[in-house]
Amino acid sequence: MLKQNKIQNKLMVLVERKFNHGKRKLWKNKDFESLSFEIHRDTKILISVATLKRFFGKVKTADDYKPQQTTLDALSLYVGYMPTDDTPFTRRNRWLGAAAVVVIVMVAVFVISNLTKNSTTLAPSGTISLLKTEGKCPTTAYFSYTVPETKEPLFIDFGDKSRKYNITADGKCSHFYAYPGYFNVTLKGDKRNSSDTLKVLAGTEEWNALAYYFKLENRERYYTIPMENCIKDGIFYASKTDLQNIGVNTNEVVVVKLDNYKDTGKSGDQFICTSTFKNVSDWAAVQCYATVISIVGENGKIELKFVGEGCSRFCEMTLGEQSYDNINNDLNGFVVNPDNWIDMMLVNKEKVIDVFVNKELVFTGSYTESIGNIMGASISFNGSGSVNNFMLKTLDNKSIITTDF
Repeated sequence: MLKQNKIQNKLMVLVERKFNHGKRKLWKNKDFESLSFEIHRDTKILISVATLKRFFGKVKTADDYKPQQTTLDALSLYVGYMPTDDTPFTRRNRWLGAAAVVVIVMVAVFVISNLTKNSTTLAPSGTISLLKTEGKCPTTAYFSYTVPETKEPLFIDFGDKSRKYNITADGKCSHFYAYPGYFNVTLKGDKRNSSDTLKVLAGTEEWNALAYYFKLENRERYYTIPMENCIKDGIFYASKTDLQNIGVNTNEVVVVKLDNYKDTGKSGDQFICTSTFKNVSDWAAVQCYATVISIVGENGKIELKFVGEGCSRFCEMTLGEQSYDNINNDLNGFVVNPDNWIDMMLVNKEKVIDVFVNKELVFTGSYTESIGNIMGASISFNGSGSVNNFMLKTLDNKSIITTDF
């Protein structure tokens, strides 16, 4: 028998996936407003923002809280999900359960019919396309776009947390990417996306080093670190003096990041990543030292966060569509001494992940949705850190991305 909380959890996952606004635990009020709009648009059933927040656990509810049947029906219709068991969502008799299924099917037929008739108004009708890119870190990308017929304000989200680029009519534009990455570019309105998502690669010439301030409001400037000045005996380390020489205020919390972005043509669902690294531990502004390792694919990423002792609360991990923290999961194997060299190995065998720290297995997990081909890799430090090697290779030991310091 399908339990109601099991169905609710299933619907949460499916709605998060279809809505495609990132992890649901990070949704803000505007995300719930957009979700309410989409559900009403697709199902003709209105679910209030308050109800959605209760359903997703964003507001405190009574211990015996159960979503109303209309809420479950509307969300099921929105994502196209029906329980495989013949037991209805709530403890009603079989006749009422069957009646509910009939009603949902009838509504679905009505909605599909109306969506077909009004597809030009409901589907994203704007477009954005990439004309060309120029340079590698930094990169300028050139776009052309067409806008849909709408009265709502429109803007382009370039995927790099930069300011909105407002638009009112068809045209062309350029955008400056100050740091490397694989970015999702979308034409948006206040209520929904107005175009399909465009993927843009801002690549590098082999490894590239940058520094920036940890505080989001200070990220208008990214400082290029001359790597040749920071490599000794095959080890990369940007000291405070190195950073001060390029204009960085080392009294602030600074992030030092090494990136290598290119279209590798190799699968992100089967690879081996090894790295030897350590943090500095004498950065007065830093309370929690952290090292983040990322392998970025076309459709997702694998990301590990290592922290110093006492900061295990901030351990995090992303495996494709799966996300983990140290509140609901045991990630204590990612708590390391920043003064010591750490040997890390990540093995991905067909979406099954094993992570080793100093040759000890500390985590095993999996994901289901392919992240596509590998488009880049990075390692970053709160404060600064040393990197002795970073190697990404196929399971049969062929090189994908390696250091050559």
